[in-house]
Amino acid sequence: MVSSEDEQTFGEWLRRRRRSLDLTEEQLGDLTGLAPDTVRAYESGRRRPSREAVAAMAKYLMISDEELPDITRLARIGTGYHNG
Repeated sequence: MVSSEDEQTFGEWLRRRRRSLDLTEEQLGDLTGLAPDTVRAYESGRRRPSREAVAAMAKYLMISDEELPDITRLARIGTGYHNG
């Protein structure tokens, strides 16, 4: 069972994943066609990405096909992914 302290927001997840891959906000934006300000807005929780934006980031964030539905759900409605 996963404890609630393992739960995270999409923004937290995105920041950790991006940094673990040694990408800057600017680099992720360049790779995906998103503005760096948009990446920052996703990471801060000021904005939720569309399904299309999550799909665009998936390749560069190394999101597997199995993870994609949960990550998309986390990005869109705030549930569906647990770190662990």
